[in-house]
Amino acid sequence: MGKLSPKQVENLTEPGTSCKSSLGLAIGAFAGGAYCVVLIAALLLPETKGRTLD
Repeated sequence: MGKLSPKQVENLTEPGTSCKSSLGLAIGAFAGGAYCVVLIAALLLPETKGRTLD
């Protein structure tokens, strides 16, 4: 996701595209999306409380 974000932000803010948005809005959208992916991944991981970790 980190590798694709700069290119996608460029595509969103590039003049001449049908979807023009500000740079800050594009960066914020991708940062929010990345945090959502991390939150979902953390919720789906198994609980390790009380288990011995090898």
